[in-house]
Formats: sequence, structure tokens, C-alpha cells
Amino acid sequence: MLWNHNEVQLDLIKKNNQAIHALIKVNPQSLPWILTVVYASPDIDVRKIFWDHIKKFSSAHSFPWLCVGDFNDILFSNEKRGGKGINHVRVSAFQYCLDSSGLFDMGFVGAKFTWINKRFKKGLIFERLDRVICDASWRSLYPEASVFYLVRIRFDYCPILINLDLDASHRDSRPFSCETNSILAVKDVLEDFSLRSGLTINRSKSYVFFSNNVPPDLENLQKNLQLFVVEKVRSKLAGWKANLLLMAGSRAIVQQVASFIPNFCSQCAHLPKSICED
Repeated sequence: MLWNHNEVQLDLIKKNNQAIHALIKVNPQSLPWILTVVYASPDIDVRKIFWDHIKKFSSAHSFPWLCVGDFNDILFSNEKRGGKGINHVRVSAFQYCLDSSGLFDMGFVGAKFTWINKRFKKGLIFERLDRVICDASWRSLYPEASVFYLVRIRFDYCPILINLDLDASHRDSRPFSCETNSILAVKDVLEDFSLRSGLTINRSKSYVFFSNNVPPDLENLQKNLQLFVVEKVRSKLAGWKANLLLMAGSRAIVQQVASFIPNFCSQCAHLPKSICED
């Protein structure tokens, strides 16, 4: 276990052959929490001892708790591909350990499976053995924390990156406000949509959310939409062999098939006369 003394204060609490427990303080003003780094044994009998250790350790402290590492087991059937079927007894034992300890999986961004057996000629097996779990108090302490599975390069597992506060360095410190003109503009767009499409918007079931993450440059949106319609119709026409049909037959197919393409786009933006002529 390595850490930067200038960034975090870490004090070892306890360790065994399958885990290291440490008390963490990210900064002097923050609340301390426990980090457990795990490498559970591949031996199921030894791993059962570790599950008991986790349950006992959970009742021995009251700190927010985060666990990360290789648990050498899966929680759900969709976390394995290839090889023999899952062992439901092992899965239940792992799930019971987490439930009894008040821990839950934090989810992830990245590859679905974190481990591969690399037996390319004898049958590949993929499993999600590596994960990050925490308790409710840790999640409340870091509500914006996210888990990323990085690219597997030389090893048979994916490295794990935990971001305690996603995009915090890129946030605008100024409070976001929405001008009245913006609200009226959205109202006008919705009314125009209803008029053109013949559809009625149920306002009691509709919501509009304003965000400062919307890119300011939307001038090319309508132009790109128009080009999409033209290219889509042209690609359809290019796929037909004109010499197999008479002119009347070709015209009928164009009117029947190509006319459906702009329908949805016309509901979103007005298509100018030049695009219709193309």
C-alpha cells in the first residue's frame, strides 16, 4: 500500500493475509474513514474465513467504510461469461457477507468484466472479481464518488480508479441561473412542436431541466439535421438499381420509402425549401 503524505493521512489499523485496514483523512478538516484493501484467497475455504472477518470487523467500528480490491468471487450470474456455471452457494455466501456488514457495490464505469483467464485456445472465462463496495455513511460522505475500471494492458485484471469528487476541478463556482427569456423560448418551441406535429404535450407529466453544461454553440444543429436528411435519402437511392425498374416504378418507390425519413426531423426543426427540392 502506497500513499502521498502530502495529500492524505493514513494510519494502519489491522492486516491479515487477505486485507489491509487503514484509517484515512483526506484533509485535516475532513471526517476520518476506513479503507480496506482486499485480495481474497482463491481458495474457497480460506475465503469463507475472510467473509467472517469482514462481518466481525464491521461491528468493531463506527467509521464510514470503503473496501476495494479483488474479492475472487462474483455477486450475480451476469458477472461471469464462459466456463462452468456459477456456484450459487459461493454467491450466496458473498452476498450474505455484504448484507450482514451493511456494504453494497458502488457500481462502475468501464469494462463489464475485470478478469480474464487468457486461455485463448482452451476457452476464455471472463469474471467481475474486482469491485469497490462501501457502507451508507461513506456514500453520504462522498456522494459524488465514482468507480472506473481502467484498460487491461499487461495483466489479467483491470486496474481500479476511484474518483472521490467527479469533475470537481472543472465546476464553475458561479451559481447557475436561468433567464426568463430562456424559459419563454422553451415554451415557444414546445407550442410550435405541438402545432406542427399535431401532438399535445401533457404538462402535468412533463419536466424541463436547465443546466449550465449545455454547449452555447447550437447554431449548426439545424444545418446538421438538414444534411442528415439529404444524405439519408441519397443513400437509400444509391442502393437501388435504376435499370431494374421503369421510371414510374422508381418514382413510386422513392415517394413511398424516402418520404418517411424526414418525418421525425420535421418535428424537430423546419426544413427549408432548398432541402426539400434536393
